[in-house]
Amino acid sequence: MAHRFRLEFLLRLYGALERREELNLASVGRELAQARQQLEAHARWCRELREHMSTSLAAGLPGAELQFQLLVCRSADAGRGKRQLAVDEVMVRHQAQRERLLAARRRRESLELLRRKEGDAARLEDGRREQALLDELFLMRRQRDHE
Repeated sequence: MAHRFRLEFLLRLYGALERREELNLASVGRELAQARQQLEAHARWCRELREHMSTSLAAGLPGAELQFQLLVCRSADAGRGKRQLAVDEVMVRHQAQRERLLAARRRRESLELLRRKEGDAARLEDGRREQALLDELFLMRRQRDHE
């Protein structure tokens, strides 16, 4: 007799929830990659700005221009800090989402283990019932043969 797991609907639900958490993790992962790319692009821009400022200083930059470039550098440093904070925030969200995915996976796997154990127990019980029937048939045949 085929065994039907009583909580099959719950197992399907847990599987769907796990898939949703995987998709959410992928989404946050894309956000993290984008934030890191923006931080790297900003770092490249800052390096280029500092190199330009360095060459301008060597070429004899006027005072007003020098002050403007220093202001731009300070602004760039502040922008880097904001971008780093954004990366850090997305990393925290990524870690939290990863933990939610792992929790969903553990729930599903524990229910699958329960299903497997229940199925094993059902197969064992079916085997015992079948053996009991065979034993009963054997005894009936033996009793008939001795009559």
